Amino acid sequence: MAAEQLPISSLSGLCPARITASTAPTLSSILTAPALFCTLQLTGPVIGPVIGGALSAALGWRSTFVFLAVFCGAVGALLLLFLPETHQYYTLKQLSIKDPDMLQQIAEAPKILAAKPVFRLPLSMLAYFYKLAFAPYVLVNAWANAALFGCLTLWPVFLAAPPYSLGQAMVGVTYLADGLGAVSGSLLGGILSDKAAVRWHQAPEGRMVWNVAVALVCMPAGFLLYGWGFSVNMHIAGLLASSFLVSFGAAALMPGVYSYMSCVDQANAGAATAAVNAGWCMLAGVVVLVSVTGVSSMGVGPYFTMLTGIHVVLSLFAGACIAHRLRRS
Repeated sequence: MAAEQLPISSLSGLCPARITASTAPTLSSILTAPALFCTLQLTGPVIGPVIGGALSAALGWRSTFVFLAVFCGAVGALLLLFLPETHQYYTLKQLSIKDPDMLQQIAEAPKILAAKPVFRLPLSMLAYFYKLAFAPYVLVNAWANAALFGCLTLWPVFLAAPPYSLGQAMVGVTYLADGLGAVSGSLLGGILSDKAAVRWHQAPEGRMVWNVAVALVCMPAGFLLYGWGFSVNMHIAGLLASSFLVSFGAAALMPGVYSYMSCVDQANAGAATAAVNAGWCMLAGVVVLVSVTGVSSMGVGPYFTMLTGIHVVLSLFAGACIAHRLRRS
């Protein structure tokens, strides 16, 4: 059964990954747009678990996938019908046919039309994992989201067991804390990134100053509250607060990193965004696998204390790289 689910799980992640890699770089050049993009992207965790939990409890787990198939089909049809082309080369090609006079008024048109898009090997994104200008920020963002997924994976397991013993529908409702943290964190992260870009305009790394700082404060607090809260059977209100803090910190980091990657390497913004997404997706798979064994062998509290230490080290390293770049500028 598990072997049969592997290709299905891979295919289910293909479409959202492709959309993110295409959309994020387009929006990241616009102030506040990364915040709006991340906010809408993370709105799903607010309503998805509630709907999924209710459907699973009432109609069985298969009903969730039937709902998703219908919903995604409807969204895909709307995109095909109403979403216009946004690539500069192809939009100018269309304009050359519809309104040649207007095309002549665009100063950059000849340069854009001279550079016809070509397919590049996806492996080119691996450069972002070892170049010092990118690696610290790709890594800290990957770790933040991977650790978040570790928390989300263990969340229903802990809440379904005594003393909480929550059913599927109620577990779905508890994910609201995570979703609200993600949405509010994205909004704040975008605002802080825009303000930092103006305050430290001498270097593009400056736009991540406050994002890294917020993640450095919120995520360790959330990890410790999460791990030791479950260890001592804390009241569920405290656990919801821990889920909120972890999601808030991870989401606050994302707009700054997306904006920085697209700003520094605009010509390869899609590959840069793909590197960010690939980093945290791959690391999330590892963390989810390790979390089950880690909690069993170390205990919930010590294991999440270890996650806290790793996050602090990576965040401080990224912060030191930002500070060094700002001083040199």
